[in-house]
This record gives sequence, C-alpha cells and structure tokens, in this order.
Amino acid sequence: MGGQRRPPASGSPLPAVTLPPNVPDRILLIEDDPSIVRGLELNLSLDGYEVRAALDGPSGVRSATEWKPDLVLLDVMLPAMNGYEVCRELRRRGLTMPIIILSAKGSEPDKVMGLDMGADDFVTKPFGLAELLARIKAQLRRQRPPASATLRFGDVEVDFTAGE
Repeated sequence: MGGQRRPPASGSPLPAVTLPPNVPDRILLIEDDPSIVRGLELNLSLDGYEVRAALDGPSGVRSATEWKPDLVLLDVMLPAMNGYEVCRELRRRGLTMPIIILSAKGSEPDKVMGLDMGADDFVTKPFGLAELLARIKAQLRRQRPPASATLRFGDVEVDFTAGE
C-alpha cells in the first residue's frame, strides 16, 4: 500500500508531496480459545487493527518473530508452551513490542509473574472490551515517536514549533 500523491498547487514550483500511507497497527493474538479469538479478531478489525492469531505458544513465538506485530495479546494457559514462557522467550529474542497478558488467572502472584517475565500489562478474564481497547491504545501510544512539527518539501524544511 503506497502513499497518496498530492499534486502541486497550480503554478507552484514545489514538487508533489508524498503522504505516508495509512498503515494499521498490527496485533498478534496468542490465544487457544476459539470463541475469544473470533470475538477479538472481529472487534479489533472493526477498530482498524490488522490482526493475526496463533493458537499455541510455539506458533505464537514464531509469528511474533516473523511478523513483528506492534502489540501482542497473550493468554497464559496455552498448549505446548504457557504464556509466561512465551513472554520470556519473546523478550529473550529482543522483541520489544508491548505485551498485554489476558488471563483467567487473576491472583496477585500471577500478575506479578507476568509483569516480571516482561509483560507490559495484565488484564483478567472476563474483561470489558472497551477497557481492553483503551489499554491497547495506551500501549501503542507509548510506542510511537512524538509527532513531528517539522515538514520537509524537497530541500525546504519548516519547523512549526520554532516558527522557522
């Protein structure tokens, strides 16, 4: 998906400006419950995210490593490799995207273990969709560099903050 081209104003000496493409944030859902997968895939897609799902720990690690999502939603109780092990492995591989654990295990020691393994947030099931979406947006907002107040047109650069 390429950026849109805006033609120069009539008689303008400046070249056309290429605008960045509107690329959706990518979320990897590592969850083995098909009803949760279907519901989250639908709701996250409707909210504008690109979503992929992995149904067990090893395929989740592989998908995160190859696809490089912007955020991971991670269940704890997974077949073949639990969510804590997945989280630890992703961090061991140097992956820094936010990880939000979704778990029916909601005791304080469970939450602390998830955060100690490298998760950025822990949401207990059952969860409210609005709250989960807000937590996703907050994590993604922290990952983005601050919006630039500088525009560049060829060799000309305008810094709106400095007024230059």
